[in-house]
Amino acid sequence: MALDEAAAKLQEELSCSICLECFKDPVSIHCGHNFCRACITTYWMIGKKKMFSCPRCQKSSRKKTLMPNFELKNIAEIAPKLQGAKEAGDMTCKRHQEPLKLFCKDDLTLICVVCDKSKEHQDHVVLPLEEAAQDYQKQIQDQLKHLRKDKDLLLAFTAMGAAKNQESLKKIKLEMQIAESIFEQAHEFLKEQKEFLLTQWESLKIIAEKQQQEHTSKLSENISCLDSLITEEERRCQLPATEFLQDIKSTLVRYLLSCSSYVWGIVKLKSTMRLGQRKSNIFPFCCCVAPFTLNANYVKDASSQ
Repeated sequence: MALDEAAAKLQEELSCSICLECFKDPVSIHCGHNFCRACITTYWMIGKKKMFSCPRCQKSSRKKTLMPNFELKNIAEIAPKLQGAKEAGDMTCKRHQEPLKLFCKDDLTLICVVCDKSKEHQDHVVLPLEEAAQDYQKQIQDQLKHLRKDKDLLLAFTAMGAAKNQESLKKIKLEMQIAESIFEQAHEFLKEQKEFLLTQWESLKIIAEKQQQEHTSKLSENISCLDSLITEEERRCQLPATEFLQDIKSTLVRYLLSCSSYVWGIVKLKSTMRLGQRKSNIFPFCCCVAPFTLNANYVKDASSQ
């Protein structure tokens, strides 16, 4: 583990901080940091500034300094070889220090020729590395074929689902537009009906107030006449018998005429009140009719009854 960390650290130190690859023709600049010659030259050309700054520490200099670092160049050339040797060492049996040239199908692991002769792998199926790789490559290719088929099937289902969702969204949008149009029409219809009914009720209000004034005036006249008749008959009742009976016929006739006039006024008043009550029933009648079937002429016919 320590060796791996050291190798990783070495790889990091031998990497250019601009291209992030191993140094190629490394040079040192004014601050001491190292870069590939091509990388630092391109970096300064892009900046187009009179001052030359370091990409790592941002230290600037008026003078362009590019000093070849031969030691770093040599180390950078040796490092890949060490990495190759390490990888080759990883393909060696840790127990017997022999190359891993065989593959055990029972344990699914790489083994060396010494492991093959051991009791641990005595009855196992062992194949050369290349032959085992071919067998498992075929198996993996078959699995890839099935996986790609499953992926294509899922993509087809996804496309179908997306198409259905788009169709559903179109239908929902259309239904929303239709509903909005219906509500707008209903709103306009109710607004017109409101204005019509308010106009009708205002007319009925004016008529009712006028009738109320007429009724009040008639009643006041009748009451005044009755007060006069009552006063006169009370006065006549105080007279002596001869004077009381002297003009009794005219008194009785006047009483009958007053009574008939009073009764006729009461009958007419009741008839007018019934007519006004019938006209005032427009509101409950209209409320019983569905908003979309309410007809203005129908209301007018009802109000004229």
